[in-house]
Amino acid sequence: MSSIDGHRQHYNVTFTLPALAAVAFSLLQSLVAGSQVTAGIVTGTIAADGLPTENGFTIAFAASAAALAIGFLVAFAVPTGVGARVKSPLSGNWR
Repeated sequence: MSSIDGHRQHYNVTFTLPALAAVAFSLLQSLVAGSQVTAGIVTGTIAADGLPTENGFTIAFAASAAALAIGFLVAFAVPTGVGARVKSPLSGNWR
């Protein structure tokens, strides 16, 4: 069988690899946005000697903690569905 006839033996691999790459790219893009915000906060507090102040790092940490808290609140606000049954990973029983 030649490779010219168009038969793909492992078409799932052909789909899976680009899908994994797309997921990895989207995760990295979300990290870049947070890094840019943090860098903007830290560089916005540069002192006269050209170094960032400790206050800039404190503000950046507080902003990151606030974003984490908002993320938790949004995650808990997502409904699970009416009458949704899930299997407990520890006991194996349906709830």
